[in-house]
Amino acid sequence: LLYVVVIFSWLALGVTIFSQEILRLLTTPEFYGAATVIPLLALSYVAFATTQVTTLGMSIARKTSMIAVGAGAAAGVNILGNLLLIPTWGMIGAAWSTLIAYLLLTFFYGLLSGRSLPCPWPWQKLGLVSLLAISLIIGAGYLPNGWAWQPLLLSMSYWLLFPLGLWLLRILGRS
Repeated sequence: LLYVVVIFSWLALGVTIFSQEILRLLTTPEFYGAATVIPLLALSYVAFATTQVTTLGMSIARKTSMIAVGAGAAAGVNILGNLLLIPTWGMIGAAWSTLIAYLLLTFFYGLLSGRSLPCPWPWQKLGLVSLLAISLIIGAGYLPNGWAWQPLLLSMSYWLLFPLGLWLLRILGRS
């Protein structure tokens, strides 16, 4: 689980840092505003990626019907969140609803899997990785955008702060 969170958090940070450039490369000007929700959606997919690990206990214990229950509950949370948040917040509300639903989904799966097959998740390290990723994703909003070499060099250097932070926090590398 730790390595899934590390890898997908680093990818989420990269997508967030380069969101303006990605949108300018792949879309037309009417979609450039989507960059405002990319950080939330990127974090949502970090949470969703963890479900591949957090369902293992239920799968091994052959209690896979609970996977469907969790998915249904998460879908319900997402629909309700969309109904409540989109009228006021638009696409940002939809992104928050998705993030909340996926976080609840992975926690639900982890809890039920732990009951079926105890898994000693490294909660402290997971918390530190999450805090580091969220902090850097928030900070990425202050980076300059553009195709000039200075903004690109700064953005690439900023992206490397994540593995450096992992090393300094002793998440990976030295023990």
